[in-house]
Amino acid sequence: HPVQYSHLIAILLNAALQFSALVHPRWIDSAKGGYFGLYSYCAATGCPFRMLAVKVFSKGFSIAALLMLVATIFSFLAAFSITLLILMRDRYVFLLSASTQLISALATLLACVVYPWGWGSGKVREICLSYSYDPGVCELGSGFILALVLVFDHFCLSLFGFMLTIKQPLRTSEIYSISVYSTKQRKKLLRSHSYHGSLHSNGSSKMAT
Repeated sequence: HPVQYSHLIAILLNAALQFSALVHPRWIDSAKGGYFGLYSYCAATGCPFRMLAVKVFSKGFSIAALLMLVATIFSFLAAFSITLLILMRDRYVFLLSASTQLISALATLLACVVYPWGWGSGKVREICLSYSYDPGVCELGSGFILALVLVFDHFCLSLFGFMLTIKQPLRTSEIYSISVYSTKQRKKLLRSHSYHGSLHSNGSSKMAT
């Protein structure tokens, strides 16, 4: 279905962007040429970008990096789960994908909230003259802005996934289970009504005698 395949492409692109936001070196920029990412920084100009070079310098940044890592993992889980539609059409695939997208959205949102808390650390304050939730002379970088956009994207994809879940028809086994459950409930109600009816008739006959 064209809608499902476009949903798949959007989720794959979103996962790639989520990974880009995780490793992006510029979450805040300094006018002097330095910058800070989630787990790395550059105090001067012309620093080489090393994706695997981890520098722990702020508790707030470390927590935000962990949250973004969780969001990235769940983004790729969403991409993996939605690819199962190529092999099978199941409403639970959409439900799993939508749930993982929702977790990614919440984790990314928390990362964006926690990250500015780290602006008050010594190294950041030294370069940006900043405080917690006050960037000082620095400004938001493209990595932070990308993360904010991803929060919106994740929520939209999650909502769309839940909508597709509702629209997917039930499987035969599910319909059978629901019908069996409904039949049992109707039988219980009939037995309950007949029991109360017999009690009422017995009570009426005793009063008549």
